[in-house]
Amino acid sequence: MPKPLADSLDARLSGLSLNHGLKYRTLAAIREKGNPPMKKKLSLSLALMMGLMIISLATAFALTNGFGLFDVMRTSVMDKFGVAQPEARQMLRQNLASLETEHTNIQVTQAAYDGKFLRLVYSVQAKGIDKPLTAEPTNMDSLLIVKDENGNEISGVPEGPLKQFMDAVSADQVSWSTLDSAEVDGQSVSALGHTGSVSGMNPGEVLTWVQFDLSGATLSDPLTVKLRLTGLEKPQYLTFQLPSKNLPGVKKLALPEEKHLDGYSIKMTEALITPFRVYVAAEITVDAGAPMETCDRILMAWLTEAQLADSNRNLALAWVDSNGAGYPLEDGNVAFPTQDNNFTQSIIDPEKPVKIILSHEFMTAETYPDPLRFGVSETEYVLIPFEEAK
Repeated sequence: MPKPLADSLDARLSGLSLNHGLKYRTLAAIREKGNPPMKKKLSLSLALMMGLMIISLATAFALTNGFGLFDVMRTSVMDKFGVAQPEARQMLRQNLASLETEHTNIQVTQAAYDGKFLRLVYSVQAKGIDKPLTAEPTNMDSLLIVKDENGNEISGVPEGPLKQFMDAVSADQVSWSTLDSAEVDGQSVSALGHTGSVSGMNPGEVLTWVQFDLSGATLSDPLTVKLRLTGLEKPQYLTFQLPSKNLPGVKKLALPEEKHLDGYSIKMTEALITPFRVYVAAEITVDAGAPMETCDRILMAWLTEAQLADSNRNLALAWVDSNGAGYPLEDGNVAFPTQDNNFTQSIIDPEKPVKIILSHEFMTAETYPDPLRFGVSETEYVLIPFEEAK
């Protein structure tokens, strides 16, 4: 069964600090919206902007080469995760690497790097199973359920092909449901954001997708990916390469100057257009002397209400995910909540400003307005010229 979102919030924000009360309101906001539960490794994903109009998605598509990366993303999370622009097809590489263990066959079936994230899907097929685990690809979370003596559904492995699969991957220590890390050009990178597994179309098969944020990594062209697919006792690796330069449809935008708003300033740190997603990130500096409640209000607004739209706010790209938002532990000037302070958050030095960092993903479009407006209200926004960075 999926982890509770509160646990996922903690897991994803290892370098951030989020006020307990703010986390409670965030969770309440999600429940109020009635959005579906999210999968493990879940980012601070507040699906509060799903109804926004998308700017010209006439040529956007769900990639359907067999049952590939975007199909797995769509099935394991939600439909909009399987939408991309046509250039994404050019980025995808097929059947990149494979290995055979005593009880399984493993293959990286598709992967792509879009200038920020490495996304891949891999297949694990248990030997000795002569048919697919389900009639059609199905989220594994919904399959790994049994009933207790009272007839209540609980997490577990049903008898039959699913148990055969689990026995096979357990015997060979195969990481069938996700990967925590990878090595890219000799650098360790961690999985970030959603991940998910679905039953495949081949006999005894499970397909899993995972994504790694390569921001800050020094990359060669092509970049080399090394994945450990089995446990430490019997480590086995898959290695493959992907292009990292001259990526079709990728445009890094020039960033505007820092803008001071009412009681705080915002500085854009990323604006990247790709065929998979539009990524925007910013650093907010709250004026010194502001109370913790004010800082929480600003954080909550930019976490749950941020829009990327045209300058008149008539058309907005649909929000997809957040890659983190909160007070950075190193220089945020906010004390991390612990048992010693009754799990409350406070400003360390009231005479110094408070830092907030945030990162969002929005759906792509065929065309974009100039400028893009990133904001939360009529007065709290920044304009991003649609100009490529030099």
